[in-house]
Amino acid sequence: MVAQKYTQFGHYTLYKRGNRWHYYYYEGHKRVRKSTGKAKKSDALDVISQLMEAKGKSDKTFREYAEPFFVWDTCPRVKRRLDEGKTIGQTHVKKSRAWLENYVFKDSIFPHLQISVIRRADILDLRNRLRKKAGINTVNKVISTVKTILSEAHFREDISGDPGAKIGIIKHEKKERGILSRDELVFLFKDIPGVWDNLQSYCVFNIAAKTGMRCGEILALTWGVVDFENETIDIRQAWKDAKTLGLPKSNKKRRIPVSSSVLNPLLNLQEESIRIRDTDLVFCYDDGSRLGVTWWKKAFSRAMNAAEKTEKACTDWIERNITPHSLRHSLNSHLLATGTDPIKVRAYMGWSDNVFQPVLTPVQAGYTRWPPEHLRDLVPAIDKIFSTV
Repeated sequence: MVAQKYTQFGHYTLYKRGNRWHYYYYEGHKRVRKSTGKAKKSDALDVISQLMEAKGKSDKTFREYAEPFFVWDTCPRVKRRLDEGKTIGQTHVKKSRAWLENYVFKDSIFPHLQISVIRRADILDLRNRLRKKAGINTVNKVISTVKTILSEAHFREDISGDPGAKIGIIKHEKKERGILSRDELVFLFKDIPGVWDNLQSYCVFNIAAKTGMRCGEILALTWGVVDFENETIDIRQAWKDAKTLGLPKSNKKRRIPVSSSVLNPLLNLQEESIRIRDTDLVFCYDDGSRLGVTWWKKAFSRAMNAAEKTEKACTDWIERNITPHSLRHSLNSHLLATGTDPIKVRAYMGWSDNVFQPVLTPVQAGYTRWPPEHLRDLVPAIDKIFSTV
């Protein structure tokens, strides 16, 4: 079989060998030969056109190639997943874009590399540089974003391989969440508002400390679920993200008894005449918009700093890994330490049925119901934790 007429198309030379069209190109000084698999020249030209288009993309720097990624209206990965009937969250897309802009694009080396020549070593070098600037969790998320872009480029055949395919996450020992002592809990909630910014902040975290409710459950409370007369709170919903309400984490609604030390501050909050409400939310900004996780974290941090500064309480709270969720951990720990029935504690704090094993069989857990009157004896036990007597 004799090779026929050679035709040059950019980096590629097309020729016919036997009854199939072939092409070759150079990688450095090495000639690479491949078949188009096509018998017709027009079909072979389509293959070469696709290769040239991909070559044009692979000549881009990482920054140039990544520019449309994780922007909802332009991201090729988002469009592909939606076209395929798959889901992708807008919050995830926003966060990924932030990782890209705040860390990858600001790197002095990686964003300027041609995407076609990026090697696994380049990604590892980027990771090592990032570790000097950010924590392990952040670094893992940033590298995951880079890997996603390179994986999509490989999927679209814009690059010949996926250099991020075998790179795993950096493992680290998860730091145990700290708990607050009884003295610290008493100090934090003895005065209203005390170390908290205002009455609303006090009420939010007072509920967290004395009921063990989660952030999403507390910030989703409406006045209709607070029964001042019967001294109960219905936990019917929780924020799943910035805009979505759903069931609590256990996927079950529950009604819990609460003491006057929880309800009286709430009653004062409800009666504040200066609060303008366009919503039934118990906790919100003055315009009625919902409070979010950022508010939750910042309000707690300000109170911890104030406590540490004014009374030397809650000292070293950052090193101890004290977070808002520590209030839930603290309540559970102190109730169990005083001999409170662990099954009731679990029911009160809203854990799912499977955590009752091996205390209860699966059948028992499914049969067992916890109306407020069965949990009422937890209220004095909780009040005792926060009592100075």
